[in-house]
Amino acid sequence: MEEKLFQPLGMEHPGHWIVDVHNREMAYAGLLMTARDIAKFGELHRCQGNWQGQQIVPADYVAASTRADAPHTQPGQPFVGGHVFGPGYGSQWWLPAAGNNTFAAIGVYNQFIFVDPNNETVIVKL
Repeated sequence: MEEKLFQPLGMEHPGHWIVDVHNREMAYAGLLMTARDIAKFGELHRCQGNWQGQQIVPADYVAASTRADAPHTQPGQPFVGGHVFGPGYGSQWWLPAAGNNTFAAIGVYNQFIFVDPNNETVIVKL
């Protein structure tokens, strides 16, 4: 991650992964970063994986990860235990029911990255 994302994005501070009982990073959660660095990650996705003219993440992957690819992950569909949750889900991105090409990362303690490519907007809340 340091080589493939942090260095190309010019992250200002080292990130920190929470590790499991085997001292392995939890790839699905637990990445701690500053608001400014998190915003760069959101901006990278807003720009379909392109950062200042360099394709850091394949655009096809970004497109696939920010859309629901199964009936039960579509916005407004029953998600867990038959309960309708509201947003849909891609690969680590939540997809608001309002749609409009927006997506969001939602952390366990109310950290958010909201991305609206149509309005060229990335909002971070910690």
